[in-house]
Amino acid sequence: MCGQPLPKYMKDGASASPLSNKTSTSPAPHATRPLTHREPSNSYMARYWRGEIPLAHSFWITNVAVDLGIWLLENALESRLATTKSPLLLHQLSLALSLFTVFLLGVWQVVGLWRSARQYIASTQCLFWGRCAQGAVVLWAMLMVGTYPVWLPAYIADIQIAFGDKDFQYRLTVSDDGDTLELDGGIGLGLTKAVTEQLNRHPQIELVSLNSHGGLLQEARDLSALIEQRGLSTYSGGECLSACTSLFLAGTRRILHADAKLGFHKSSILGMPESVNDLRNAPDKEYMRKRGINNEFIEKAFSAPTDDLWVPTVQELVDATVVTHVFDGSRTVAYSK
Repeated sequence: MCGQPLPKYMKDGASASPLSNKTSTSPAPHATRPLTHREPSNSYMARYWRGEIPLAHSFWITNVAVDLGIWLLENALESRLATTKSPLLLHQLSLALSLFTVFLLGVWQVVGLWRSARQYIASTQCLFWGRCAQGAVVLWAMLMVGTYPVWLPAYIADIQIAFGDKDFQYRLTVSDDGDTLELDGGIGLGLTKAVTEQLNRHPQIELVSLNSHGGLLQEARDLSALIEQRGLSTYSGGECLSACTSLFLAGTRRILHADAKLGFHKSSILGMPESVNDLRNAPDKEYMRKRGINNEFIEKAFSAPTDDLWVPTVQELVDATVVTHVFDGSRTVAYSK
């Protein structure tokens, strides 16, 4: 596995070259370079950075095991977003951990692993495992560089969410008569939990009024499930765009003001292949079918690019059964499915 050992004249640098009868006192040109002497350190971080930790330990413990532990921790934090009292704080902690792992810990890990592999090769003359470890470092670097159009926008979006970007801020208001919950703004982190609390506090709520430009896709899916589960009706008197349309479709009765508009488009992640984005949209297409929307309308709704919107006419919405009732300002007209 390790290959042939180095010839003796390459090891000690004092033996005669097989091509000459003369004795050389200088090292052979291809001799392994002696490791630089450093003062010993009691710090594990310093020793690892220098490559002084054994290769197997560096790879399996400091890289594989540590990364697995951090991945499990991040997933544990994110899984509590729907139940915690402070989802934004929890998301900030999860994001900080992720950024630390990639940009600080990750650099320390790969540099130390590379140096440990170099030390391993120099001390054992065994190339196989050392080159495997260095290959893993090269692969990691290539993946980071090659996929940055995917992960960089995702990190930027997460930072916007974590620091309360206005696109993800929302306001919930209960009407004076107590039967309507009004949502204004973005579909941000923790919205489903906030709506749940309002519904529990005001069990007489029957209608959710929507005025939103959209927001987080998964949060919209969770809130849609809640609206459907509670048997609530939905109404929009202004704009209900992007992910907000999922909330509108969840209503038992779906009421639209004659001057309001619903805006549809497909969701996508910048840099992702179209096939991956299609998979991302598949649950939302299926949800529309479940709510009784015909396939022709669904395909048209998801043909609009992410940076654009398709705004159907009221008649198109009624014909596709997206809207069940139309309010003209004075009366509400019901349309049978």
